[in-house]
Amino acid sequence: MAEGVEDRWTMDALRALECDLIQGYLISRPLPAQDIEAQLAAQVRHQLSSGTTRRHEQLNSQRRSIDRARIAV
Repeated sequence: MAEGVEDRWTMDALRALECDLIQGYLISRPLPAQDIEAQLAAQVRHQLSSGTTRRHEQLNSQRRSIDRARIAV
């Protein structure tokens, strides 16, 4: 789990390092407890509509390429 993630570049770099759990202002500013459920539902809707799954598959492909390169060396 990585804390303090504030931009997409950092998130992508962490995912390339197989860190799939992040926390920080990129995801949300601090919220009152009663607003968290609505925020999580909105994030799920956004991920489904924005192609996050496709991007995650691309990153996994890049990771596999890096792993193969490490093995070859």
